[in-house]
Amino acid sequence: MKRLVLITISIMCSILFIVPQAAFAAALRSSNNVTIDSGETINDDLYVSGGTVVVNCKVNGDLIVAGGTVTINGPVRDDLLIAGGTIEAASSASIGRDALLASGNAQLSGAIGRKLQAAGGGVVIDGPVGGTARLDVNQSRFSRHISSASYCSRCSR
Repeated sequence: MKRLVLITISIMCSILFIVPQAAFAAALRSSNNVTIDSGETINDDLYVSGGTVVVNCKVNGDLIVAGGTVTINGPVRDDLLIAGGTIEAASSASIGRDALLASGNAQLSGAIGRKLQAAGGGVVIDGPVGGTARLDVNQSRFSRHISSASYCSRCSR
């Protein structure tokens, strides 16, 4: 579990801080506190880092976030990748494809179109998952929506 978290954080930091902005087309946001308003639409991949990150907007691409406290309230068309201490994805935060999370605690209320992979302390899944859910967490709780997905906790690598 620690290995997956460290690898995920390392990859995200490399993407956010080492790769030059001109090397890829994407929206970048970084600050101690980052809030992206619901009136905004990001028509590209969005990379965000900060102590507190709140994404209220629609993202027409991937959303990649590294933060202490991360709240997602808007829909994401493609993949969601988050490394954070506390993660909350509201019911309005539907994910079109896959979600990859490394966190202390996560609560996911929105729909996930395909696969969910999470590592960390605990995860609560209140929304539907369209594919498999692979969790390497200390505690997990599911709503009735998880029944269509297979579940594997503490899977061997």
